[in-house]
Amino acid sequence: MEISVIPAHYVLDEIADFYKTHARVAKVTPEDELVVAYANQKFIGSVRLCNENEVYTLRSMQVADNHQGQGLGRELLNRFRQRVEEKNISEVYCIPFAHLEDFYGQIGFKKVEIDQVPGFLQERILGYNERNPEKSFILMKLTITPDFLQ
Repeated sequence: MEISVIPAHYVLDEIADFYKTHARVAKVTPEDELVVAYANQKFIGSVRLCNENEVYTLRSMQVADNHQGQGLGRELLNRFRQRVEEKNISEVYCIPFAHLEDFYGQIGFKKVEIDQVPGFLQERILGYNERNPEKSFILMKLTITPDFLQ
């Protein structure tokens, strides 16, 4: 197994198939960056770093069913954070299921209130809640402080 960061435009069809195979609707754009895990030349995990409206977001975290529970998601998240730091990004938002708060918290994401995020993310979570009333979503923010300010 290997974990890499790749521009989405190199693997648009393959990553779309990966998400579709795992019943995920992910609108991957060529501008996205992917942190992917693969084995035997097949994707087994992915998470996207997206720049939407000049705001960075973590989207579409997915690990193949037969690779869950083995720490792969944690490895993807750690590499995701490393990439954010490499790019000198100071803030990243995500909208995970509420029960995953501690999981995303492992790399520093903290729960925030709806009035603390950009408007398009407020609209997005309200839409998620409307379309999926049986599920619970939260807003989270990762803030990276440069070493010289710590």
